[in-house]
Amino acid sequence: VMPPKKSWKNISNLSGGEKFFDFGIRMDETDAALDFRNVSIVANIIKERIYKIHDQTKSVTIDSHEIGK
Repeated sequence: VMPPKKSWKNISNLSGGEKFFDFGIRMDETDAALDFRNVSIVANIIKERIYKIHDQTKSVTIDSHEIGK
């Protein structure tokens, strides 16, 4: 999906809101089958693309015991 008047961009050039929206769309596609493989894929996306932003470390915690409560 590409909104009107927007061009294709590298994910690193997107605004914070655009990155969050992109992440939400990807999660919507994977949440139907959150088996170990898909959780690993999502965790790697978080680690590699969201965890470090402009040389600042962000803390992300995913607690499997809290999922589904």
